[in-house]
Amino acid sequence: MTPRKVFDKYKKSIEIVYRGQQDSSILVITAIIEIGRICQEAREYKKRLNLKNKDDLWEDFEKSLPFSKASIARYIAIFQHPTIRLKKYQRNLPPSVYSLYELSKIQDKQLEHLIESGKVNSDIGRTELNLLLQGKSKPKRLSQSANEIEILSLRLPLDSWEDQFEEVKQELIEFLEKKGVSYVYGNEIQKREQLEQTQSKNIQKYVFMQLKKYFTKQIKSYIEQEGKERNLFKKGKTYTFKQKAELTGFNFDEVDCSSAISDDEIEQRYLVCGVGNEKDWNKLVNQFMGEAFEKYPYPAHLLESNNSKSSNKFDKFDSSLLPIKRPKKYGESKFKGFKV
Repeated sequence: MTPRKVFDKYKKSIEIVYRGQQDSSILVITAIIEIGRICQEAREYKKRLNLKNKDDLWEDFEKSLPFSKASIARYIAIFQHPTIRLKKYQRNLPPSVYSLYELSKIQDKQLEHLIESGKVNSDIGRTELNLLLQGKSKPKRLSQSANEIEILSLRLPLDSWEDQFEEVKQELIEFLEKKGVSYVYGNEIQKREQLEQTQSKNIQKYVFMQLKKYFTKQIKSYIEQEGKERNLFKKGKTYTFKQKAELTGFNFDEVDCSSAISDDEIEQRYLVCGVGNEKDWNKLVNQFMGEAFEKYPYPAHLLESNNSKSSNKFDKFDSSLLPIKRPKKYGESKFKGFKV
């Protein structure tokens, strides 16, 4: 396989997993870590190449990815952090590349302590996270009242707002925090978050149910095959699934996932019973996650104004500071919600 085809293979793998970042649940953490692993593998492959044009190949690879060149280093840093990779903590981490990258700068033991103490959790916002990293306390978040006036709205060209806002958002947030400017999110952003939460729950439920069905089917097939090969089942006699499992050496609890309430419980059974390995499991999760996003597409279009002609490009952003489109004016995208 030529180097270019190898990079194309890495690119396709990243594109598949990248779709998982739209889900605000533990699945997005899994997707981000997996993208980091693939990026690191691709970077190591580039280092091993003994070609004059390897830098050109790498540049083409960077441009083909669904995120910025700078994000590659962020994904790799997230993947390399031992605490972030621990599954027992992933439900307590914020599902955001930016937030995870900031957390990757913290020593592993210190991050474990912050998670266990509840200071770092899945709902932590950027402002709160930045203050935590700076060792400051959380500021009082002002709600809209008669004592506040709207003094600023940001407008960017509609066809390039994503790239431009990506460049300025961190400086903007840091500036607001430094000046002590409070900001609140508008009604449209709150509605969007509610829709995203509904989508997240639907996706989580779909993936869980598919994993459950898959494991049950595979373990039954595995037990049937084992029983036949070892002549454990007498001809003419009817056995329950529990009896067959016990005859093949399993405890029924190991193979029965009817009482499982999380993906982790099914994964544990999958690995312990020898149905497959961790790599197979991750591929399976990614497959069902892709199906789930087809079944429950990103709901942003439900919030679009009937008069808006703008495109639906929200999938690269976290749920904070998203644009709200104004009807009757198509030339720019408006960011609302900063008040003092």
